[in-house]
Amino acid sequence: MDIGGLPGVSGFERLVSAGCDRGRSRHRFCPRTRRWSGLSESYRLRLKRAASRTTLPLCSEEITFMPFDIDKLFVDCCSKIEQFAQEHSDETFYAFAIDASMLCFNSIEQFSQTLKKYQSRWDYETRPIKSLAEMTEEDWLYNEFALNLAEKYSGLDRSDEKKVLEVINKRRIRERAKGCKYLTEESIHILRENTGDWAYQGFADLDNGNGFNSQFYNEHYYEAMDSEDGHAPNTAYAIAMSSLIERLQHSDVFRVLKLTDDFTISWVEHSY
Repeated sequence: MDIGGLPGVSGFERLVSAGCDRGRSRHRFCPRTRRWSGLSESYRLRLKRAASRTTLPLCSEEITFMPFDIDKLFVDCCSKIEQFAQEHSDETFYAFAIDASMLCFNSIEQFSQTLKKYQSRWDYETRPIKSLAEMTEEDWLYNEFALNLAEKYSGLDRSDEKKVLEVINKRRIRERAKGCKYLTEESIHILRENTGDWAYQGFADLDNGNGFNSQFYNEHYYEAMDSEDGHAPNTAYAIAMSSLIERLQHSDVFRVLKLTDDFTISWVEHSY
């Protein structure tokens, strides 16, 4: 991304400048003055507090430092990806993501196992129950809400095993009639993309010694919490991760892995 060939401007700073008009809050960084502007008041106050704790230079009105070192982060990511590849040469990967400070991968083989697990769990949780003796602790937890409702609004007697079984099985019949959602294209796609279900979520972490800034990740989290839509696309963290992902996309670091044709590289923007 080129905004005029300004000398000494990092990819991170160019991305900040190029992306200054996106999102509800507009966090701008001027490459010539090397100063931030346009920050929300709550975010500015948090940045000032963070700077006072980290002894980074900060003037009274504008931030004059870059809290993430993209060069260090890139080198650190490449090293950890290459190490990971040595241990997983027999799998084919469809996605890489940065989630908070976690580096994440998932493979076709691991996703297939995860999908089967969810499908089997649904089948087990909706199976007919012939006797309360069959009920596991997990079964009771799964049905507790329905039993409480029946007890409160239908006068269910918890000591009447026949009635309790009736409530439990009626619910299971309804669930089975709907069908397993993990057989639908939409739910399978959501599961496939959800890093929380990836086998290698957090196989390594970005750390403060290699260009990351956990304080500014926390500021990103709170900025998202304060926003109207739960997103904060223009915080220092968000822009740094976008820049890092761009660097990784244009590198050949993933050549050491077997990849699908639709392999994706991204960072996770949670909606808080």
